Amino acid sequence: MKRFKIRQTSKNRISPCLRAGIGFGLVLCLMLLFAAAGFAEKKSADVQAPVLSHSEPTMKKLCRRMLAAMAKKDRAQLAAMAITEKEFKTVIWPQLAVSRIKQWENRIDFVWSQHELKSSTCLNDLMSVYGGRRFSLKEVKINGEVSDYQTYRVHRNASLVVTDDKGETREINFFGSIVEQKNRFKIMSYNVH
Repeated sequence: MKRFKIRQTSKNRISPCLRAGIGFGLVLCLMLLFAAAGFAEKKSADVQAPVLSHSEPTMKKLCRRMLAAMAKKDRAQLAAMAITEKEFKTVIWPQLAVSRIKQWENRIDFVWSQHELKSSTCLNDLMSVYGGRRFSLKEVKINGEVSDYQTYRVHRNASLVVTDDKGETREINFFGSIVEQKNRFKIMSYNVH
């Protein structure tokens, strides 16, 4: 059996300075990775979104309360159950991808005004059709996707399966989405389908 001996020449020899530089580079890379991981962890831990006002601990409680307010024609309570301007600007908007697009990042007031105009108009329409009517909630259905953000989740395209005072069961869309934050639920906005 032949033994092969590798002869080191000056061509394949790594200088001590280069070895030290490679070692330092690897250590620096690892330090940066750990620092970045620590920063990301701290960044998400530092996000303290305000708790959503007038929210409920379950979707069913939220929807029962909304139906009760609709039966009483209590527009003020119904409006309070939807995302407020402050909540939109401090909780919802900063985590939306559109808020980081250059031409939209300073358009928060415009986006809020459009959101509020649509929600308020739809609430007026819902009040004229369903205000004063009593419904019993059977089920909350989420017909769309569920989107996770840093501090909240959006359940899209919600509808309610209800029984009216004549005992008839039907599915009604009072609002589009339900926002969930820290196991509390709130209406994103009213809409009419």
